[in-house]
Amino acid sequence: MEQIWKHFKYGQLSMKLTVKLKHTSLLQSLISLNTLV
Repeated sequence: MEQIWKHFKYGQLSMKLTVKLKHTSLLQSLISLNTLV
């Protein structure tokens, strides 16, 4: 049971990290677009 919980927590963590990475890359592309204009 504990193993499943650990796996679930790790999955949520990686999901959050992926979302964070996507957001930062989106922000960076927006910033680079603004500097180009």
